[in-house]
Parts: sequence; C-alpha cells; structure tokens
Amino acid sequence: MNERVTSNVKLAKDIREKIARLGMQRYPASVGVDLADVYFAVEKYKEFVDRFLTVDINDKKGMADALGETETELEHISFHIRSVRRGLSRIIDYLLPDEPSPDKKEGPSNHS
Repeated sequence: MNERVTSNVKLAKDIREKIARLGMQRYPASVGVDLADVYFAVEKYKEFVDRFLTVDINDKKGMADALGETETELEHISFHIRSVRRGLSRIIDYLLPDEPSPDKKEGPSNHS
C-alpha cells in the first residue's frame, strides 16, 4: 500500500474508534471511511487544480486531462458527502438529543 492509502486507512480507523467511544448502541461505521476519504480527496483535488494551473495554455489535451482528473475527484468527494450526511446526523442527534440536527433546522442554510 502506498503512504496515502495507509494514512487514509489509519484516519478512518481513528475516526471510527472515536465514534465508537461515544457509547452509541449502533453507530454508523461508514462515517469514518467517508470522512477520511473526503479528507484525502480534498488533498488530491488541490493537486489536480494546481496541475491544471501549470499546464501551458496551448496544451489543450493537457488542460482537458487535468480538468478531467479534477472532475473525477469532485465526483468522488460528492459521493462521500452524500454518503456521510445521514450518519453524521445520527451522531449529532445522539450527542444533542434535545436539539435539531443541522440538516433539520428551519430557515436558510448556513452553507455557501
């Protein structure tokens, strides 16, 4: 395994263990994997954007390749964000049972 994969697996395990220590009867185990994957995918996304910015403006193929890699990584990030939301809400509801979880609050979203 390469270093990035090893670090991702360790981070996912650390997150999973922290969540397990909260004392929930059943906790969403996939949250650790999703959060770790987003963490490392953002690093890759930044690398792809940096690569795009270094491609010569006349190298249309190079620019398209860099943008394609960027798009693929954004799709990967999007998958994990969609996947993790329900699990995070369950954990937040467990931690703060008398308060609505962020995705259940009324009014405009605080997200940009």
